[in-house]
Amino acid sequence: MQDVTQDDRKWIFSARLDFIAHVLPVLAGLALGPLFWRFVEPNELPLWGYLVIVVFCDVGHVWGTIFRTYLDTEENGRRWALYNLSPVALFAGMFLVHYTVSEAYFWMFVGYLAIFHFIRQQWGFLCLYRARAGEADGRMADCLVHLAGALGPILWWHSSPDREFDWFMRDDPFLVRIPPEVGKPVAVALWGAALGVYCVMQVAAYRAGTWNEGKCACMAGCWVTWAFGVLFPHKLVALLFLNMFHAAPSYMIVYFTARNKWRLQKPPTDAERFVRWCTLPGRWPYYLAFFVTIAVVEEVIWELFIWRDYFPDVAKFELTPLGKSFFTALLSLPQVVHYFLDAFIWKIESNPGLSDHLGLTYTVPTKKL
Repeated sequence: MQDVTQDDRKWIFSARLDFIAHVLPVLAGLALGPLFWRFVEPNELPLWGYLVIVVFCDVGHVWGTIFRTYLDTEENGRRWALYNLSPVALFAGMFLVHYTVSEAYFWMFVGYLAIFHFIRQQWGFLCLYRARAGEADGRMADCLVHLAGALGPILWWHSSPDREFDWFMRDDPFLVRIPPEVGKPVAVALWGAALGVYCVMQVAAYRAGTWNEGKCACMAGCWVTWAFGVLFPHKLVALLFLNMFHAAPSYMIVYFTARNKWRLQKPPTDAERFVRWCTLPGRWPYYLAFFVTIAVVEEVIWELFIWRDYFPDVAKFELTPLGKSFFTALLSLPQVVHYFLDAFIWKIESNPGLSDHLGLTYTVPTKKL
């Protein structure tokens, strides 16, 4: 991974790294998806796919939040209540839902929270591209087109009577079922109208010399990943698109934010010194290895206590309903805390120094919708 250069202002990281973050996952999905479709059963998730797409991509990037919060003593002290009390409240809420309502509704809740988080994260990267280009106009148009790209497939999914809400678990209930004669025409109209209008807008921007290619590549990636990730009833293909496109830029932005922060100031404790060491130039394999190691440990515990999908005979004990609810809530906590805190730790206006750590010269543009 290379440093962001001052001369390459239109990219979040650099042209090459932005390609890796936002384009390469889509190309990988388009290349590998047909092979998975041909050789892997629709409801099957082989161990190798689970390790690469779930553990490395999804679970690993979740732990990146600690570099921005718990391993940053200054930041942790600045918002101590947010970072240290919210996990307690989230754990209590998840435990109560799992134990007193049902496991199915627990995973439904976490699934919809994940969808909301994915949409918000993608919008955050689109906003970074807007900030890079100094765009003041068209914010509402970008937001609506992004929402159409995500909500169109989601609306179609909820209008398909032969599909289930299988974001995390098979046969989980939808929050709401939409009649297909209503939902599917609306989804198609929403998609078609948004795509047509946005294409016209981008042609006009190109002719005017204001076309933002990074933002458009990110927007296209959002549309493609939601289409394939939601509409295709194939578990491995869906995970391939959604998790890779979500994880790659997340890993990258945490890496560069931490590197730029501790390059500008002296790390005060061993925690920050470790973060600085992991994010020095050329150290990105160690950075990734750190999070993947944590992810593997977490998933081993999941497998022993809850899933027992791949090694069902290793654990010889059975949890009580209370114990299962406790461990499910506890093991889900890193993921849900990541969803929750991401809504706070990446807002430039409320995080001092973040604009510098992102390599931005940031001013709040005049909002013209």
